[in-house]
Amino acid sequence: MTPSVSQNPSLSQFPSSSPSLSQNPSLSQFPSSTPSVSQNPSLSEAPTLPCLSSTTTSNVNPLTISGGEIYFCFNSLVPATSDVTVQTFVRGDVDAAIESYDVIDQDGNSLGQNNGGDTECGTAYDQTDFVVAQATFNTWVATGTVSFIMDVTPQVSATIFACSGQSDGFINLVYSSR
Repeated sequence: MTPSVSQNPSLSQFPSSSPSLSQNPSLSQFPSSTPSVSQNPSLSEAPTLPCLSSTTTSNVNPLTISGGEIYFCFNSLVPATSDVTVQTFVRGDVDAAIESYDVIDQDGNSLGQNNGGDTECGTAYDQTDFVVAQATFNTWVATGTVSFIMDVTPQVSATIFACSGQSDGFINLVYSSR
């Protein structure tokens, strides 16, 4: 026997399995997975990560989520006697004009972008250098930690098959010290 329409219970008697638009929380209550220009990532929001001690070359850190961030941390560095060159190296899905890694210092300032190269998923690293003033760098060193973020545009894929998981990067700090 098939129930008639009049025998069907009212939908209002059942809890909704998905909230209606009026029940949806505001998107502003949730952090964005891809920061916009006005939501520059902050190192204070960075996950706890092991800092590299007394070295000026970071580990190669993979991009684990398309359009995500890669964090770099150094500690026990000595003060600089001149300006510091921050060498950034990236590879992977970073060949188009809209694909880049924005390099952000620990004060939340963009040093600039590493736009990669012309080869989709190349195995060689593309290098872009930025200069940090000696006084700024030494202020960071005095805090005990020097940190950077590579904020990756959403178009850079962490999982593109052709790259075989090789969307990654590293940072090298070049400077003179006493």
